Amino acid sequence: MSTRCAPLEMRALLSVLRAALHRKPVEMDSFGTIDWPVLLELARQHRLLPLLDRFAVEAGIEVPEEIRPNLSREAAENAARNLYMTAELLRVMDALGKRGVQAACYKGPVVSLWAYGELGLRPFSDLDILVSRHQLPLAAATLREHGFRLDHPNSDSDRVLALRTEYHFPYCREQGNLVIELHSRLAPYYFLRGTEAEQLLARSVRVSFGFGSTQALCTEDLLLALSVHGAKHGWEWLSMVADIGLLLTKQPNIDWDELLRRSRAIGAGRMVVSSLGLAGALTAVALPNEVIESARSAEVASLIGAAISRWQQASSKPKVLLSPRLHFESLERARDQVRYAALAVLAPNWNDLEWLLLPRVIFPLYWLLRPVRLLVQRVPPIVRFLWDQRGQPLGPSPSDRATPRTVNSGSTPDSQ
Repeated sequence: MSTRCAPLEMRALLSVLRAALHRKPVEMDSFGTIDWPVLLELARQHRLLPLLDRFAVEAGIEVPEEIRPNLSREAAENAARNLYMTAELLRVMDALGKRGVQAACYKGPVVSLWAYGELGLRPFSDLDILVSRHQLPLAAATLREHGFRLDHPNSDSDRVLALRTEYHFPYCREQGNLVIELHSRLAPYYFLRGTEAEQLLARSVRVSFGFGSTQALCTEDLLLALSVHGAKHGWEWLSMVADIGLLLTKQPNIDWDELLRRSRAIGAGRMVVSSLGLAGALTAVALPNEVIESARSAEVASLIGAAISRWQQASSKPKVLLSPRLHFESLERARDQVRYAALAVLAPNWNDLEWLLLPRVIFPLYWLLRPVRLLVQRVPPIVRFLWDQRGQPLGPSPSDRATPRTVNSGSTPDSQ
């Protein structure tokens, strides 16, 4: 799939990604005069700045002398923070194990090690730990003992943990600005079934970081998790594709039949194939024939095209309009689409408790209050957008097509 229509700086960033994947100089591209402030900001937004620092030469990009010191310093700071966070992860995982909590880490340090080959090349802002639903209170108590608190306006209340339709809970520690997210499943309750922690934990493996080891998702489950995460966020950052492409290169012994079987069993086959197809389209990583054939379907091709277009052009549409469409198209089974359409509106989550914290005994009322909250909070931005679009031509303007999308690097527990 061609990326020639992408802006100059985006093409440069894609060349860096291909150079990182193949670990050798790639075919030289004609970049012309790069706007370095734009490229640096783009690399930060897509979480590829360390790769830009490491592989610019192999990508045929000449870094100006006045840029190189700050670029290298920022990459070194990221590496130092990653090492610190990985050490903290090992400490917390050890504490959870001593309390009898079965847990496994994923994303973050594991992807850095298994896909990028070292901890410093992949920025990550938090640590993700998977635990079973019934062990959430014990895991939360362990984190509190180590100085973490639930990052919620009602952080002292166990009622937040009792919300069974919420799938992850971020705990923060002011010292070191560290965030640990406890997950009971890989995806939001309304988005995808079958990603509960229990079976994933049963297949977890031991991963060594050189200065300690802990449990992590096996490679196939990690690929599934990364694909679901990418689909949930509409492949918002190029790093989501880099994670998968580099993981395929570094971990050649993937059980493809098992990966596709697991993903199709829970209705995530289209998400996995789309993520793999994106990696193949942008990095030329080798894929099995079955994946290549599946990626040629109209549904998967549409998702891949939407992701690439999202990086190439700005969009003024509110996220509340963009995400549901991408989520709906990522689901391959009609029953899952119907379930998504209903539960995205009805199933309460973290934000509903932030809006109004009810006594635990009347939690079922959230199923009635959530539509009210969505009407109050989500409808006004949509109305403003539609009002602003009066008389505007359909589709992106030429200037939109030449402008990379600005990505908000912040994270929230849920987009809805």
